[in-house]
Amino acid sequence: DMDISVKIRSYDEFQSLADAFARMRDELKRAAAVRQAFDGFVTRALAGNAPPPSGDFPGAKLACQINLGSMAAIPLAERLTNAMPRLFALAQAQGGHPEQVDAGGVQIAFPATSPHDLPQERAVRVALVLLAELEHGGADLDLSIGITIAGATPAMNLARIGASRGLDLLISSEAFAPIRPGFYADRLENIPGLGELFVIKGAVSG
Repeated sequence: DMDISVKIRSYDEFQSLADAFARMRDELKRAAAVRQAFDGFVTRALAGNAPPPSGDFPGAKLACQINLGSMAAIPLAERLTNAMPRLFALAQAQGGHPEQVDAGGVQIAFPATSPHDLPQERAVRVALVLLAELEHGGADLDLSIGITIAGATPAMNLARIGASRGLDLLISSEAFAPIRPGFYADRLENIPGLGELFVIKGAVSG
């Protein structure tokens, strides 16, 4: 109940505790408002853009997690107006389709078109382009991206791990193995519940 307040006028440690409670309550209320604004924005962006049915071959999933912790609602909405439509446009140009909004994040599906198709490669290139554009454009938007194979570890889990560790782009080992020659990456070992992950740093030119 975010309307609860504790009023103490003792000017001692109990006053400090009451003040800390009030700050915590206000922070939670602000974070909830920002999250609601994000979810509403992305839901509107997804309206009328339902993904096509899944194909017969395993596809890839890209999850983009927005760090809402230190952002005010109005600046965040302004930044999302530029970043999210650009993400959707980049993804759709590579055969990806936004399919889900989840607690400050959005998930995009990249269907595979044949047994030899590697949709995770398209997902990684979309992520690298978006991150580069945000960095060079000076966009003050803290986001993390996770990429997996459909049906394996949820991509949103990787995105949240990246957000907690300050990492831009994480990919699961099973998704990365077939495309490894085309990208630079650092390996993360012994991630609880996930084992080995890779942090994509860039693409190999040529």
